[in-house]
Amino acid sequence: MKGQLTKRETIQGRVWPAAVDEAARTVVLLYAILLSLFAIRNNDIWWHMAVGRRLVETGEWITRDPFLFSLPEIAWVPHAWLSEIVLYAIHAWFSPVGLIVLRAVIVGVIFFLLFLQLRRLNISFTLASPVALLVLLSIHSRFIVRPHLVGYLLVVILIGWLISSRAREGARFFIFPAVLQILWVNLHPSFYIGPVVVLLFYAGEWINARVRLLGPGLAETPVPTKRIALLLLLMIAVSFVNPSPMETVIQPLRGESITLLTEYTLEWRSPFAPEIKGGAFHPYYEILLVLAAAAFALAWRRLRVSSLLIVVFFAVLSMQAHRFRVEFALAALPLVLDQLSVTPIVEYIRNNLTKSASQAARLPFAAAILLSAFLIVTSWDRVEIDGAVSDRYPTEAFRFVRNEGIAYRSFHSIAFGSYLIWDLYPERQAFIDGRTLSPSLHADFLVCQTVTAGFNGVIRKYLLDGFILPVPERSDGGMTRLHHFLMQADAWVLVHVDANALVYIVEDSAPADWMEQHAYRVYHPMTFARQRSLPSPIERVTEELERAQLEAPDYPRVLLDSARFYGATGRTDRALDMIDRVLEMDPKSEEALSIRAILERAGG
Repeated sequence: MKGQLTKRETIQGRVWPAAVDEAARTVVLLYAILLSLFAIRNNDIWWHMAVGRRLVETGEWITRDPFLFSLPEIAWVPHAWLSEIVLYAIHAWFSPVGLIVLRAVIVGVIFFLLFLQLRRLNISFTLASPVALLVLLSIHSRFIVRPHLVGYLLVVILIGWLISSRAREGARFFIFPAVLQILWVNLHPSFYIGPVVVLLFYAGEWINARVRLLGPGLAETPVPTKRIALLLLLMIAVSFVNPSPMETVIQPLRGESITLLTEYTLEWRSPFAPEIKGGAFHPYYEILLVLAAAAFALAWRRLRVSSLLIVVFFAVLSMQAHRFRVEFALAALPLVLDQLSVTPIVEYIRNNLTKSASQAARLPFAAAILLSAFLIVTSWDRVEIDGAVSDRYPTEAFRFVRNEGIAYRSFHSIAFGSYLIWDLYPERQAFIDGRTLSPSLHADFLVCQTVTAGFNGVIRKYLLDGFILPVPERSDGGMTRLHHFLMQADAWVLVHVDANALVYIVEDSAPADWMEQHAYRVYHPMTFARQRSLPSPIERVTEELERAQLEAPDYPRVLLDSARFYGATGRTDRALDMIDRVLEMDPKSEEALSIRAILERAGG
């Protein structure tokens, strides 16, 4: 009887909680992967792949930018060249779906490694799963296909190496971090983080070893100071092991580079900046900050200073630029939970819950079930594999300018520029793209959208022969002003309309017969609906609307304008057909429903 009781206690105390722990780990890992399965929507991926393609096709290193006609041969080296070659190769071999799968694999590996770290630290994952979920909600919006995903992975690998229990003796103490740093400097420009994190970790371990009040650090055995200094020097030295040693290390630290990033790039803004107050990471980021502060404050008698220094370092970075909230969250998951596990409150709860193994199993089991339900409800509808690439890129507009041989020096949005480098290079270069390499170019980009004098000055300065702009519905204030400037300028003519972009060119840059065939002299998507009377001649309006319908069959604005026109000219059946097509795309379109109601009343 006693043996049976012992067996039952063993099953309840070890097997059953372990099974629940494994289930919770699997659920959270699956949730992380599902959150990374969505269509490619970011713009920078295209210029990154263009860099990889050029390196592969030419076999030549880049020291001067080849992609912008506005900055001919400006000094520039690709910091993430190895990642860019990988991204290009994956796209070439497996199409955009391969990029989505690659992202899911990287995210899955990141969280798998984090879970291994929790296991090394003897932290029950079932109890840790709410914090892991908080981390996911705080960072999932940064799961975009770009080299920075590799940067996140390298941060996790480095922290895992630092807190692992492997002996830190002999050459292997130096080999692993040195190889990691060499990879890092060629994969992503965040390689500066490596030596800093190592320095902070061992500085904290040194403090723990000398201040008895604080208790032990994370390292299994103390490391001599000389070996730590040699390791840091080695990591700094190998940061120069890349095709352009000095430029790779120095270029990101130049004042103009920092100015461009901090002033003009949204991801480098503070998480508390008004521009991103509606970001998907709020309030999860703030909760994680409070949790980290509470964990270190409550455990001050057993404080691990190395953990504190690393988490504070990433927290400060994240407060300066919200892009670093990912590194902060990934570092906080194991380090904050480890610190939280030795706080008096958590130890009291753990001791009371573990008095009865069967009772201890109930809470984790319930947590796993609730987490599974949350996963199914909130993430399954986000999965997008079939539509691997967003349909908002200006593919049709770029195809038009390529086929018609126009707009070789065009002005465009920054997002369009990144895609242009991928889709039209080398036949055409971009005006600007997501790298924003020059403060003066960025200033010209902004002034062109601000005042008519700036608009005309930029055209003359850069000899522009085209404008490729987002459709009005997707234009910000500056792009909307550009549409107005172009409509008012006699020298510029709208020649192409589709659901994503409008193309304007100079009147005398194409033969007269070509302009007669392609120019929109009467119709414009911004103004047609606001006109009190129909423009004339009616034949020309009909021809231009029908051409727009062919070019942009899925652009609601064109279909709605056509419905108004057909209704006003007595062709009710055709008008209703246009409205039906709009309602197929957007069943709740108030404008379409209003026009249909008017048409139906007029028809009796």
